[in-house]
Parts: sequence; structure tokens; C-alpha cells
Amino acid sequence: MNAVGFNRYTILNLNALLSDKLLTDPQACGRLRTIAVGAGGTVYYPLEVPQLINECFQEVLETAEDVAIGDA
Repeated sequence: MNAVGFNRYTILNLNALLSDKLLTDPQACGRLRTIAVGAGGTVYYPLEVPQLINECFQEVLETAEDVAIGDA
């Protein structure tokens, strides 16, 4: 079985495919968000600082890799 890895390239390309023609800025597809967004009707406030978004994304990738290694 050939598994797809949880790496930055794969996840951002998947995001590009899934968000194609859905975002007002076509250049935003397949990239980490660099602008603030809101989530109406909720008390959740998404991260706004691009550096924090990138750091959290990297943590998710590292956690996914750790889980995958544990399953091997």
C-alpha cells in the first residue's frame, strides 16, 4: 500500500484542489491564510497573525507524523 505523507506540500496542494473557485482571491488557494477572518455566530476567534498560523500548521504536521510513525 502506498500512503500519502502528511507533509506541507501534500496538505497545501490538497487545500488548493478543494478551495479552487471558492475563495474571492484565487491566489489564496493552497496557501496558509495571511489575513484575518471571522467566524460569525460563534465565540471562536481564528488566529490572525500569519506567523502563529504557520507555527500551528507546523505543529499539526509534526503531530500527524508522530501518529503515523506510531502506527507503523
